[in-house]
Amino acid sequence: MIKIRIVSPTTDDLLKPLKKLEEDIQKSITNIGQQGHSYMINFINNAKLRPGGGTLSNSIDFEELADGCGIGTITKLPEYWYVINYGKKYSPRGVPFIPGGGKTVRGKFSPGEAQPNPGSFRQGRFVRGFYPMQAKQAVPAMNYIENTMGFINTLIERLFK
Repeated sequence: MIKIRIVSPTTDDLLKPLKKLEEDIQKSITNIGQQGHSYMINFINNAKLRPGGGTLSNSIDFEELADGCGIGTITKLPEYWYVINYGKKYSPRGVPFIPGGGKTVRGKFSPGEAQPNPGSFRQGRFVRGFYPMQAKQAVPAMNYIENTMGFINTLIERLFK
């Protein structure tokens, strides 16, 4: 006589593929976060108008969190991160952010030339100096956060196709 015994899978047997899937998804999320981090730094460095600097892009960090990843800890960013991204005339505190407050400041762009010269347009960084200068416009928006979010969303869409 043949006896048949039905053995059902254990809970561990059922959860094993789900745990593997969870690990794979977490690795993919970390990878996408790291790519987003690199993208943001490169975007800022390629979009800046003058040579030098790098304080903003150098301060953007990457952190693995329990439920995902983080790019750019706000408390570690320079105070002007908001203005560079959004290009507003106002900072998050509601203070007008026109360089120098719209007041005349003495300075020059070095290296480069302080007096108007088409050959040295957008060269150098601002330093205090002799020539009176007055900013009349707010800093233009770079939108590095929005561009990075779009890049990350594209990677996520590709992951689930």
